[in-house]
Amino acid sequence: MNRAGLYGSYGNGLWQNIGLDRSRRKGLTEARRILGPNEDHCRDSNRPGCWELWKEGWMPIDKMVPIGEATCYSNCLCRINYR
Repeated sequence: MNRAGLYGSYGNGLWQNIGLDRSRRKGLTEARRILGPNEDHCRDSNRPGCWELWKEGWMPIDKMVPIGEATCYSNCLCRINYR
């Protein structure tokens, strides 16, 4: 059951990463991570965590770490905003 839940939670990452690709194609140049509805956001010194990525604020869209590649992997509930 735990593994099945992981497949279900991957949907957010997939949707957000599709948005990342579409935004690049539209010519948008900046992105920022918005923390998801969770009080225990990932933090790590070896990989970027959601907390560290959120603190960076607006960044060049090509520097944005895709959802699923942070410390929390596919458990990430964050989203990405663009401008």
